Amino acid sequence: MGLAIGKPNLDYENDQLASSTAAQQDSDNLKSAHFILPFGLGLKAYLTEDWTLGAEYGWRPVFNDYLEGVSQMGNPDTNDWYGMFSVMLARRLSTTK
Repeated sequence: MGLAIGKPNLDYENDQLASSTAAQQDSDNLKSAHFILPFGLGLKAYLTEDWTLGAEYGWRPVFNDYLEGVSQMGNPDTNDWYGMFSVMLARRLSTTK
């Protein structure tokens, strides 16, 4: 389990959208914290005794439709998801033998 924290900033391109009922609903329902359930896949390779290389791809369902601050103006029937990809190179600083 996890928590995604952010501050959506809604910036409508024209004033007609900003004054719509859907835009008002989105503004009223903005959240800065979202419960997430992280999962993904990763690989780790030990290059030498001291060096490790890794890669990971993860998906995060948000369980609501306000991650980016827009629901009614977008697709209110589906919840938001986001993904992340990372590459890691690590060096062991000391070893105990």
